[in-house]
Amino acid sequence: GFFHAANADSIAPALREDVARRLGNGGGWTAVAVGCGGHVGMAPKAAGEQAAIDGAMTDCGRQDRSCRVIAIGPFAVEPK
Repeated sequence: GFFHAANADSIAPALREDVARRLGNGGGWTAVAVGCGGHVGMAPKAAGEQAAIDGAMTDCGRQDRSCRVIAIGPFAVEPK
């Protein structure tokens, strides 16, 4: 289904609004990764899908651990 940051339980509640805002300014490929602490890594406006995934994982890894991709473009990539 579609990814909605406001309803993403894996994202820390205090960060959801910022993630939604940043996704709203999109263009190009976008990926969202989240770590076990609920911290988010994003790669908006990447040149391609793999670049978006790599960027989101790197960004997440700077702030959290055990990161995983939860969205690519407008789509959720993990079960609810």
